[in-house]
Amino acid sequence: GTFIDELIQKAGGVNIAGDIAGWPQISLETVLEKNPQVVIVGEGHPGGLVETVKGEGVLWITDAFKYNQIYIIDADIVSRTGPRIVDALEEMSKIIHPEMFGENVSN
Repeated sequence: GTFIDELIQKAGGVNIAGDIAGWPQISLETVLEKNPQVVIVGEGHPGGLVETVKGEGVLWITDAFKYNQIYIIDADIVSRTGPRIVDALEEMSKIIHPEMFGENVSN
């Protein structure tokens, strides 16, 4: 488990790559097999990575894409451990369980 995996778990989610050691790149086939309900993309400059992910046509068969559950989180708060990781936990929690916060998170 990585600190990102731990963060996802603490936010109430399940990391589809949680059973893979380290930081490998996972295949599209693995993503399709795991069928994520929510996709959270850490991005420093809005538009780039998210648009690339959304442009991968084969991913549209996953529940996350079918139900428009693709979210951006600021990469500065999630890409490394430190005091701001608490902000990342709050943002991920709001995305995964918005009902606990009485609000909807825009994606």
